[in-house]
Amino acid sequence: MDAREKQKLTTNEQYLCDNVISGAILPKLIQDGVLTPDDEQRIRFEATESSKIHRLLRILEEHPKGFHCLCNALKGEQMVYIAEALEQSPIDEKAVEREQQWSDAKIEMVLKRNFSPKLDHRVYLGSIIEDLRFQFRIDGCAYHLHEDHVIRRVQNIFPNVLILKNKKDKGVFIGEKRQQTAVDGQHSETTQNLKIKALEELSPGELVEVITHRLEEHEVPLEALENIIDGELTGKHFKRLKMKYMQDIFPNFTKGNKLSLLNLRDDILEEFQIEKETQQNQNIATDKQNRDVEEKDFLEVFKKFDKEARATDCYRKDAVLKTSITRPSNLLEPVHIFSSVTSNKVYTIISDEIVEFAAACLNERSNGTIHFGIVPRQTEYFLEGVIKGLEFEREPCLKSIYRQIEERFYKDQISVVLRCVRPPQFIEVTSKTDDTCRLYVLEVDIIPDSAFIKEEAFFVKGRVKSSPILYLFKELGITPKRVSDEETRTYMSKHKVLISDCRKKQERRPVTQVVKHDLRQKMLDCICSGEDRMPSDIYPLVFLSPFENVEDTVIVKDNFEFLVDLDANAIFDFDYSKHNNGLFRYVETEKNQVLTALTTDNFDPLSDENQMLRDSHSNLLEDIKQPNIKPWVFCNGYEPMSKFPMTRKEWKQNRLKGFKEVIRFYSNEIPSDRALILFFLFSKHYDIMLEAADEVILNFKDQWVVMAESEEIAYQWCSELIRRETVDKKEIERRAILGMPWSHVNQTIHQLSGVSRPIRCEIPTSTGAFCHLREKDKNKLHDIEILSRNECDDPEIVNDRLQLTQIRRKVAETFYRGGAVSWWNFWFPDHVLKRDVHKKLKKKIKEAITGNRTEEDNKIGLVNIYHQPGAGGTTTAMHVLWELRTKYRCCIVKQLTDQTVDQISDLRTYEDKGDPKPPLILIDNGDEEKVGELFAVLQNRAKIVARRGSSDMKVFCVLLLCIRRSIITSKDEMSVALRHDLSPTELDWFRTKHAALEIQFKDKKGPDPKFLVSFNILKENFNREYIHRTAKELVKGVVDSNERLLLKYLSLLNTFDLDCQSIPISAFDPIMTIGRQSRSIIFGLAADCGRRRKTDWENEMGQPLQVLLNQSCRAGLGKQLIGLSIINPLFAQEIFSCFNQPPACTSSIVHEFLDSEIFRSSNMSSKEVMKIVKSIMRKREEKEYSIKVKFSPLIMKLLKEENDERATEVLIKVYHMTKDPMICQHIARLYMHFQNWDRAAEYAEIATSSKPQNSSLWDTYGQVYKNKLLSKYIAISQEGKDLSDEEIEEAIEIAKLGIANFKKEQEVSEAEFFNKGNDAGYYGELKMVILLLDIFRFCKLGREKVHLHKYLTDKTFIPTEMSRLKSESIDFMKNLEANSETAIQTIEEKLTQLKDDLYYSVFGKQMLAKNAVATLRENIDSYFGEESDKIPPSLSSSEKAAYRRRRVRRIGGRSLFNFLRIEAEENLPVILDMLLENVRSEFWEIFDIINLINVVIAMKIKKIPQDQLEYSELVHYSRKCYEKAILCTDKRPYLEVFMYFVLFNWPTAARQKQSLCSVDQLRDATKRWKAAFLENHPRQKETKPIRKRETTILFLGNGIDMNAIVHYEELHDPQGKKFIKGDRVWETEDFIRKLLRLPGTLIEGTEVSCNIETLSGSISNFVIPTSVHILNRALWQKRIYFILGFSWAGIKAFDVREQMPEASRQEMSPSLETGISTQQSVNTRKNVGRIKTHDQFMDNYVRLRTQMEKITKEMTSEDYGEKDLQMLKDKHKDVRSELEKLIKAREDFYSN
Repeated sequence: MDAREKQKLTTNEQYLCDNVISGAILPKLIQDGVLTPDDEQRIRFEATESSKIHRLLRILEEHPKGFHCLCNALKGEQMVYIAEALEQSPIDEKAVEREQQWSDAKIEMVLKRNFSPKLDHRVYLGSIIEDLRFQFRIDGCAYHLHEDHVIRRVQNIFPNVLILKNKKDKGVFIGEKRQQTAVDGQHSETTQNLKIKALEELSPGELVEVITHRLEEHEVPLEALENIIDGELTGKHFKRLKMKYMQDIFPNFTKGNKLSLLNLRDDILEEFQIEKETQQNQNIATDKQNRDVEEKDFLEVFKKFDKEARATDCYRKDAVLKTSITRPSNLLEPVHIFSSVTSNKVYTIISDEIVEFAAACLNERSNGTIHFGIVPRQTEYFLEGVIKGLEFEREPCLKSIYRQIEERFYKDQISVVLRCVRPPQFIEVTSKTDDTCRLYVLEVDIIPDSAFIKEEAFFVKGRVKSSPILYLFKELGITPKRVSDEETRTYMSKHKVLISDCRKKQERRPVTQVVKHDLRQKMLDCICSGEDRMPSDIYPLVFLSPFENVEDTVIVKDNFEFLVDLDANAIFDFDYSKHNNGLFRYVETEKNQVLTALTTDNFDPLSDENQMLRDSHSNLLEDIKQPNIKPWVFCNGYEPMSKFPMTRKEWKQNRLKGFKEVIRFYSNEIPSDRALILFFLFSKHYDIMLEAADEVILNFKDQWVVMAESEEIAYQWCSELIRRETVDKKEIERRAILGMPWSHVNQTIHQLSGVSRPIRCEIPTSTGAFCHLREKDKNKLHDIEILSRNECDDPEIVNDRLQLTQIRRKVAETFYRGGAVSWWNFWFPDHVLKRDVHKKLKKKIKEAITGNRTEEDNKIGLVNIYHQPGAGGTTTAMHVLWELRTKYRCCIVKQLTDQTVDQISDLRTYEDKGDPKPPLILIDNGDEEKVGELFAVLQNRAKIVARRGSSDMKVFCVLLLCIRRSIITSKDEMSVALRHDLSPTELDWFRTKHAALEIQFKDKKGPDPKFLVSFNILKENFNREYIHRTAKELVKGVVDSNERLLLKYLSLLNTFDLDCQSIPISAFDPIMTIGRQSRSIIFGLAADCGRRRKTDWENEMGQPLQVLLNQSCRAGLGKQLIGLSIINPLFAQEIFSCFNQPPACTSSIVHEFLDSEIFRSSNMSSKEVMKIVKSIMRKREEKEYSIKVKFSPLIMKLLKEENDERATEVLIKVYHMTKDPMICQHIARLYMHFQNWDRAAEYAEIATSSKPQNSSLWDTYGQVYKNKLLSKYIAISQEGKDLSDEEIEEAIEIAKLGIANFKKEQEVSEAEFFNKGNDAGYYGELKMVILLLDIFRFCKLGREKVHLHKYLTDKTFIPTEMSRLKSESIDFMKNLEANSETAIQTIEEKLTQLKDDLYYSVFGKQMLAKNAVATLRENIDSYFGEESDKIPPSLSSSEKAAYRRRRVRRIGGRSLFNFLRIEAEENLPVILDMLLENVRSEFWEIFDIINLINVVIAMKIKKIPQDQLEYSELVHYSRKCYEKAILCTDKRPYLEVFMYFVLFNWPTAARQKQSLCSVDQLRDATKRWKAAFLENHPRQKETKPIRKRETTILFLGNGIDMNAIVHYEELHDPQGKKFIKGDRVWETEDFIRKLLRLPGTLIEGTEVSCNIETLSGSISNFVIPTSVHILNRALWQKRIYFILGFSWAGIKAFDVREQMPEASRQEMSPSLETGISTQQSVNTRKNVGRIKTHDQFMDNYVRLRTQMEKITKEMTSEDYGEKDLQMLKDKHKDVRSELEKLIKAREDFYSN
């Protein structure tokens, strides 16, 4: 029926009901074929005539001839007037046109979406009509379009497409390109998913798609595809295809073609069978695994009724859906039925069940949902279903459903049914254990809306021909039941009207509106205690559930910026993140964060990782406490580490332990009530995270919040936690934020965190331009804070005048109150005073940048700012950086780690690889040892860069050191000082600024200036009286007992902490919450108005306390935390003095503090405080010349104001609390100070036992015995009496113990991985020997030094007075000479063979240097050396040889270095004679030959002639010495042995006639040489991170014989200076003329290959390492020339170049890499009378004592008057003072 006819019926419907009797016209209509017998039966079932006419009209509307037949029937029954009235009814053409436009638009939409407009395509009309019919069904409309109208529309849209009729197949045909559009994520059908179908289920089109790619392989013609389509050959036909049937279907095929096709069919059948069996096995295995794993059903929630499934909606496989509605009562409450259909493709059965259930719901007038893919499970009280899912092909399934609705419902009701039966919804079934195929649950909602169905009954047709069927629910359930005719009549006459009226009444009831919670306010209550900002001192831990699938992550990841804003201490990710596409990758890659990927196995001490790597577990726990470490813990698998996800059972068995370990770690570290636990649920796959939640919630009680985007996602989470009694329902309601989209969560947390998005960081380049430092790269440089060129230039702030004013006021007030200066203070031009030293400091920095004021060998600029605490040193340094930020790259070192040097290097060269400017590096009050190591490593890095670079780099970087000193006495030329004394100009600025602040306060635009205490201190020029008065007044104003306690402890810490560190706020929670009134201690919850945390006391401090305290950021557990400190160090002292009043004392306050509640629990905050306490106990202040006081300020105060015992008690208490061996070390030092040697040794032993690999602890242990022996020496020297045998034995025993500890220190120091080169053990051993021998001077044997000398050097000489000693003591004394010689040799080699740039003093310290070694050598040689050149004739030949060696050492030394610096050059020939005589004897030793060569070289350099030795003899001796050395392995090797062997035997053109060793021997010698070097200097091994460079002293020269050996001191510049620096030296005339250049080939920039002619005339290749890496690739693999240098580690190729240099004369002051550093540390302390030895000390001691005795005697004479007597007293005082200085100098010799 067309639209016009239908409109006429609708217009006249009531007229017809009133005037027509249905029984009169029914026979005629049946006769005309408009009605069927079923239609007649349905009409007769209606109770009233009116309803029968209504039903008749609905049926007629669905028939094309219904209107005309009705009119004819009316006319035949004498109702012509009614027919005429119908025919003449007016038509609303606009309504008809609107309906036509709607249908045309629908046609156009379907055609454009489903068909291609290509010219060569053919489209079947049947396919088009079916697609149109399907779309109309989905839209709930009946389809009434005529074929001709459809054809016209198709040709109008696609003019060139040919329409083919009579083709029923709807598949894909050759040449047709039908667009298969994915619907809601359903992908196009492929051959692979067709295999999931059985072969017999394939349509012709699907069959074509399966076999197309196989045709060529089986040699089947392509014609087969068209034959299959034309012959409508389905998969079922193809499976049973036989040869006899093929002729009709494939008429053009040969017999071979037919056989090939049959073979193809058999192969496909086999593949389909294998695929089916595999899938079945997988399903069986998966089901079994799920049964084994699942311990408790996961409760799912029904999809919201009558709502279209969202992209995020899904069901979890094997979860359970429950419903208690087993019979409809409230008709609007949907009933649920779970279909038992389990087959994937039985769409007909599914469609029939939907039809029957829909009919029942419509007739019962009950809302309902039928579910497919959920297996029903009946229980006693509930209807349950287990979600399994089915594999649906969406489009075929939908077509089947709508086809069945159309076929089984009667046409007159189809439009109503389609309005009430909602479009089927496919909800994806997800599983983390089985992703082999995509499963869905099919749900169909039925809503029998009264407005549509009115009072109709809905009959359906049977599956086979039958009468109309009425379906209702069973009496005791909701299963559709076919009712009998009697039940039908009862329903139609009675029940239908009642049910319809009930439905209408329920629909008219007002719907209760669910009050939506203000989720933002709830988030504020849970996270911020109701405030609009997150608390400052909290520790967030974030837990992330898995996503539904990877695509979900892609969709929502932009809403997860809040993971960055939270700056969580750790993120626990339960998502496997397959293909590395999870939130970890998003945060790290797209948000530029530097994360540390960890797994739970890293925290399990017994995991494979921790078992393989020793200490890895403890190291990890220490590492994640660092602020630069941001742990991202993968809790259930991490693909890059091949750790795969586990089931819940497997996870509990294998990973739960590691998870518990990390949770306990954070539970112990995070202060009580300061954690913020955030659970984010992204999907329902959180069963493992649910297991973990128990552990988390129990460890962080009342500190957690859970968030999910919908209540359905979190339903199981909440239910299960309540079931387990982990939490109660009330707590869940308060802590669950459900229903807020992630985009809103993201926005809200960003607002609460107050984090501003970083602005673009720009840094200058060497060209003057600026480059963008990307955020990710900036975050990688976590050790340094980089100052951007556009720092603070945030357009959102700068362009907002109101916001800018607020910031201006806030940062000024914070700074003037005593807070740390910020870059904003410099951005505003009037906040900070430009100090008088500013210009001077800036000038020194620029000088350091240019390198004009530094030694050329030094590549690190250094500027020191010495400042007294609170004098403004840091502010001044930052002020200079601010002004230089546009020209130089500037940064502040936040922490010193092993990565700091790399980060500074990266900053230096970032996008500026050519010749970058040196960056400015500010280090504020850095640890001296760490800064020293940083300087050394930077120096080494700089020299490597200088060598490798093409430009002449003078300065690598500039260190700007802010050094806090209480006393500043002097400074060098590259330093400035800031003291507690302002200039008049500076004071004027403060007065002017104070006046401006007063005006602002009066105008209510600023704070009261009197509370800006730090500002006022400077305004008052550090006036002590002002500080004392103000502090006393403010302390008096603090009346709260808790606040006074906090102030007392904080002032204690800030007074004695030399670093003035702030204390974490949370550390004071235990004392600030005592007696505090609070209704709840729940963190992060403000459910009631005004309810707050107990731990928010920092926001409620009184005004006087707030004025005294300063809040500042400090590095804590992985983030920046807020800490408290007194506003100024000077104020801290005064405040502490207010509390330190009798009867209290400093020690009692310290004990009270250590016994306080702060240390009752062990967490991060208390540990931070304990670190400060340990620093207070250990860190010593430095005085002039960087000499440290004996103890820390606290201990010094206790020693001064109280007593030794109380000072010791404090240290011992701290040790018992910390078990820190370094504290134990200081206890030993303190007992040493008291000369309580036993206790000192006891604690030194405890320290070394606790940390045996720390060399400094062994040094302290050795110092105990050295100082004990020293005290005896001083006492004995003053008494002057002879020692008894017992005293001698005691002295030897003390010396043995001390030397043993010093030797242990040497051993440990050499093995330390990170070390600064601690050689104190060697010095300690030598001083212990000297001290013991000095004491021996007070025994009978030692009174005559010659007797003691004989006893020490003659192994057989034991005088009577020594015979009573123990044999062990005698052996010890006899071995002193050999042991001392080894120690001296080691020290001298370390100083001469290695460059001492590691010890370059950045704090102005003077290190142990060569002149100090000379003093030790002089003392040692004074006992072991010989005093005369004349050898006693009574000695044997071997004794005479030993005598000569001792004499050589006494008058010359032990090395070439000693001989070149000998004061009496006339001794060199004497030494030559003695050594030559030894060498020519049979008792020669290696010492004799190497020093013989040394003295010859020294005489050559000093131009002292000698004719006793020929050059050939030296060659011979070098070989003889080498041969003996390789056999002698029990002593420390002499490196000169290898150096001289190679040097004298290296073949050159000038040495062709000499007898030299073979090339193989040279090659072997160089290997032994390197091994010996590493044996002597184990710290130089490549595995050590800090190494010195070995020096090079000799080169191969152009001359003959000795002239071919060139020492670096023989090379001169035009002014006659020695070249010890620089690279340009190679161009000078002296170098060109004197040094021999050898040819070779450069190999990859690191080695030179040269050819050596052997004695036989053949050529042998020799590879020599280059002195530096040659980066110029143009020289690689080419012929070059080089200079052969002899370093202590082996030969090296220097000055590698392509051409021989031309002689030229350049006036320069270059630096030679090969030269030994001549930097000499000079002891700046004044030596009293230059006392070096015991004899000198005793001579002066006796002289002064004699003078004192004489003066004392004169004072007793009566001949002197009062004036003369006073003069004698003054003279006596002066002599006594000189004597005390003499004794102090001798003590210092042994102590330093």
